Amino acid sequence: MYYNRPYYDAADHQRVLELARRIVLSTGLESLGFTEEDLHFILSRPAVVIERDLHIWEDNSQKLVGFIFLVPQPPRERFHMFGGLRIDPQADPGLIHEILAWAEKQTSELSSMQNLPPQISIQLDQQLTEQQQQLEMRSYTLAETKTTMVRVLEDVIPLSAWPDGVKLGVGIAQDDYTAWRAFIFEIFPDAKAMGDTFPCPLDMPGYRPNLDLGAIGPDGSLVGTCMGEITQDALGKPIGFISAVSVLPAFRHQGVVHALLLEMLRRLQEDGITKAQLIVVSNNPTGAVEVFTSVGFVPESTVLTWQKDL
Repeated sequence: MYYNRPYYDAADHQRVLELARRIVLSTGLESLGFTEEDLHFILSRPAVVIERDLHIWEDNSQKLVGFIFLVPQPPRERFHMFGGLRIDPQADPGLIHEILAWAEKQTSELSSMQNLPPQISIQLDQQLTEQQQQLEMRSYTLAETKTTMVRVLEDVIPLSAWPDGVKLGVGIAQDDYTAWRAFIFEIFPDAKAMGDTFPCPLDMPGYRPNLDLGAIGPDGSLVGTCMGEITQDALGKPIGFISAVSVLPAFRHQGVVHALLLEMLRRLQEDGITKAQLIVVSNNPTGAVEVFTSVGFVPESTVLTWQKDL
């Protein structure tokens, strides 16, 4: 029998991280890791109410065996909750149904307060086939596929070749956050929909100005960005994570992203990092996967997003 309760304090914080480490060691799937930065990012989201949106499951000995987080998304035609869960491989297979039932109930109750039909999304590693089958049994359908790509930084990183009239900028968000945010909102509609709740990178613990890169166009305006940070992988080893790379449509296919990525990799290497990581939508129509591959990134794992209208 399992008991569930809200996530409370620093003790739960450490137990969630320990659960993630146990899962990674047991399954060998680093994508199931859950780092300090991951947890901080969720807890710092303005839309997240910790006692409401984070929940844990314990067995009779009070061992933590399950955890889920829910993040309310900007309201559109539906009230949408995005979630991720971690379950101890030794737990009863039926635990996922208990966790999902709780998450669906929370989503439905919150949606009723906003008079919007409820929708929930759950992310799972592609190799967790049994959990995927459980989602399908509950009428979830596959909505999106994302690929984690990695690049080992042991070789000499080539210098960036910038297109004519385009040059490197450093500390972009720090120097002019308003301009940086306007650029991000122009590129990413989902970010714009968040408005004032959009998380500021300057508030993130891993923010480093030297890894906050931009491509400056001929007129001095921002035409591309690449944001990186130094964090830890699932086993606590330092890793460089590229959280966002983007370029205006008018400057695509000219080598801007290629130049930004090489500059980021070189800077991570100079900081002593031996491995870089990023996540990309697998069928990205901009050709991002091909660009990442061209600078040495290779696929490591695949994460699936499953969705259900409640």
